[in-house]
Amino acid sequence: MDPRKRRPAEAPVETDGTDWDEWDRQIEADILAGKWDAMAQRALEDHRLGKSTEL
Repeated sequence: MDPRKRRPAEAPVETDGTDWDEWDRQIEADILAGKWDAMAQRALEDHRLGKSTEL
């Protein structure tokens, strides 16, 4: 199994009917289409300017 698809045993099971596999496919398609590029660039710039903190 793809480790990105594994859910920790203690994580709650979703019961709201959300199709998370479809959600994952849409996010991946959006990334490939460049829809997240501007936000990623802003985040990298903020980090370069010292506006981020370590987790």
